[in-house]
Amino acid sequence: MRILNVPATDQLLGQFRTKYLEYIYEPQDLHSEFLNRDAASYILWQGNEAVGHFLIAGTTLLEFYAIDERLAEPAFDHVLHARFITRAICKTFDPMILSLSLGRAVQAKPISLHFTTIADTSFRQNQSITVRPARVSDLVCIRAINDGFFDSDEEVSSYIEKSHLLLYEENNNLLGCGLVQPVIEGRSFYDLGMLVNPFRRRQGVGEYIVRHLKARCLSRGLRPICCCGIENLASRACLEAAGFRSRHRTIEFSF
Repeated sequence: MRILNVPATDQLLGQFRTKYLEYIYEPQDLHSEFLNRDAASYILWQGNEAVGHFLIAGTTLLEFYAIDERLAEPAFDHVLHARFITRAICKTFDPMILSLSLGRAVQAKPISLHFTTIADTSFRQNQSITVRPARVSDLVCIRAINDGFFDSDEEVSSYIEKSHLLLYEENNNLLGCGLVQPVIEGRSFYDLGMLVNPFRRRQGVGEYIVRHLKARCLSRGLRPICCCGIENLASRACLEAAGFRSRHRTIEFSF
């Protein structure tokens, strides 16, 4: 079996990634896509036939897929040894890499939660709260409540430019921000995020923002999803209160 490094724009890689996204039975999450954008991309070959692909960052395996499951095990072992893989990041709704990693890892730990199930679609509008798209002139007030949710003004500006960022205000005071963006362009699943003014936390603002974003997506025929770190108890509680349920996790396997 051969391994060929290819650019992220490679047409064959795109075909394999399309098959992979159809193979996993829940939507891909935004954090995984962020990691994949900076990953090295490879095609797996058996003789003259391309049989799969994988993505790695350093010695961490981020994505693995073989079109024929009979080839998955030897291909996986080949990748582990040929690329000196020490870790694999695996979503529990990806049965191929999950089953292969379970039989080879020396350690496994959950690192994040996937909220892809909606138990409650309701949203009751609060007439005192106004919602509007963020503008560049809002950067100062957004920066004032940012606790690390946004990395930079440039990041915020990019969301504003793409109309992904909404502001929630009450009596001209900023309650928080809602972020809704496509995980992968051209697909119907959208990632939700929110930032609440520190002075308005634990008052139901976060739940209100998530419920509004969820209802907004559903009304447009889109599928809203969320993800949060396993130790982020506040975000988990907020998402559950807003009607989301988590049935899957991301697992970090060490080899």
